[in-house]
Amino acid sequence: MISVADRVIHAIEAYARGEFEFALEDAAVAVDISAQRYFKKTRSSKADYKAFLNHYLWLIELMALNGIDLQNSVFSNFTIPGVQVTGISDILYHVVRCGLVHSTGLPVNLAFTSGRHAVFAHEFIALPAQVIWGLLATVVFAKVNSQEVSRGDYFLSYEENRFPIRDYWGREDLIRPFYDKYVQVRVTLNMAPFDKL
Repeated sequence: MISVADRVIHAIEAYARGEFEFALEDAAVAVDISAQRYFKKTRSSKADYKAFLNHYLWLIELMALNGIDLQNSVFSNFTIPGVQVTGISDILYHVVRCGLVHSTGLPVNLAFTSGRHAVFAHEFIALPAQVIWGLLATVVFAKVNSQEVSRGDYFLSYEENRFPIRDYWGREDLIRPFYDKYVQVRVTLNMAPFDKL
């Protein structure tokens, strides 16, 4: 059976090869399993998945989108049929997780780039690929995954700080101080629908 730790390591290795969709798929499945554990269920629902992400948005913000208040930002410029898109967790669930697990991949109007910037336009969002690190951080540092075991020299990092994954499973208590120290300015985005060009 593929463990959560295996999913994390596979995602890191895929990311290193520049295979962002493969990395995202493993990260999305690892988040799904973590949400099941978090809510003590044998299967997670979309509500559980989004609630788990919402609880750990501060980690995604720290690792990938430093300065963007993900808890209060609205991304209404991006529509998903049958879904009222409000927060980033809607996009990460309906487009990333469902698109990769149940469909043919990411749509052309959602991109992950190697830069450290985000782009917002009419029906289009480009996010830094570091969002993958943010998703992996939610899995690694979540208390519900404290029983996970991994080997090797894989790590997550912030600024000059390295967090060896094998030593940090479930240690969100050790990471929260980094967020409190480094994330001093937060901008709330309200991305209303753009006019078509």
